Formats: sequence, structure tokens, C-alpha cells
Amino acid sequence: MDFKLKVRDILDGLTIIHVEGEVDIGTVNQLLAEIDGIKQQTVVLDFNKVTFIDSTGIGLLVRKIMEFREEGRNLKLRSLPDIIYEILDEMGIFEALGDLEEGNAHENK
Repeated sequence: MDFKLKVRDILDGLTIIHVEGEVDIGTVNQLLAEIDGIKQQTVVLDFNKVTFIDSTGIGLLVRKIMEFREEGRNLKLRSLPDIIYEILDEMGIFEALGDLEEGNAHENK
């Protein structure tokens, strides 16, 4: 599956990035560039069509979430597929970083 990003500004201060494909060492720089280019208060990563995430992708998420918090901004996750949710949960990401989920972040809890 090809890696694709679609960015939508919903309201002032809110942008949703729809991510499709694998978030890994080969694609993480594209996602990083997209996130870094957004200056809104809240950015939501919609992972509905993400099929895989490796340690590079997880590291990017953790780093960007921490940076956003330091800036007084929010980076949230939405529509996590079961396998992605389980990986992040098993690694303790939700416990360590608190509330990362936006709305229905994981539909099949």
C-alpha cells in the first residue's frame, strides 16, 4: 500500500491529517514534514487506514506529542486500527503520555 497524507483544516485551530499506509523509517519524514508545517493549536492524526507502524513511527509520535505539549498545543490520535492500538498500548504509550485519543480514537476497545 502506498503512503498517503491528506490534510484538512476543519475549524480555526484544528487540522486533521489522514494517514494511509505504513508509518515506518521510509515514510516517517513525510509525516514529520507535514506535522511541522501546521501551526494550528490542535492537530489530529487519523490513523484509520494505517496498516503498520514501526519503532521509528512510534518515536516520531512520542517526540511530536512532547513538543506540542511544550508549546501548549495538542497532538491527538483518532481511528486507530486494532493492531496499531495494541502496539501503542503494549508499549505503554497511552499510560506514559496520558490522553492522546481524540473522540473515537479506537473504535473496537
